[in-house]
Amino acid sequence: MVQSWQGKHIPQYAASKLIGSGVLYLVTILITNGLHFDKWPETATRPYYWIIYYGYATIISLIVDYLTRKTIPEDKILYKLPLYFLGGALPFLYFIIMSGFNGFVILASLFGIVGASLYYGVSNYAYHAKKLWPYSGILSLATTVFLIVLVFLK
Repeated sequence: MVQSWQGKHIPQYAASKLIGSGVLYLVTILITNGLHFDKWPETATRPYYWIIYYGYATIISLIVDYLTRKTIPEDKILYKLPLYFLGGALPFLYFIIMSGFNGFVILASLFGIVGASLYYGVSNYAYHAKKLWPYSGILSLATTVFLIVLVFLK
């Protein structure tokens, strides 16, 4: 995603990761609670969601970006997307090893892969849409602040 680590690209890169995490978190809240806004703060206070989206997803994204940093820009998606899929399914590998394949693990892995794809799409778009840069940074901070406010509303 980052072709050169010049100082002017770092805030945009960080904002793209924040917006990817924030959008994924908001989609999870929408899927689990629908438009029942009174339940949103309860979902936002679950620490494992913060760890999954702002921790794990961001770390996997940084690792994928590091591993694919020297690939040709036109071919990056061919390398990045399967690595994101692997990152999305990786947490469920333990359950596959311990209990074998079952419906729950396969469904959870598919949700992980869809979430990883959404994270990749949003963060990649936020980074490469150069004319949206200041606005994508504001949106990433606003999303994160909104989620933090939800925590304090509980």
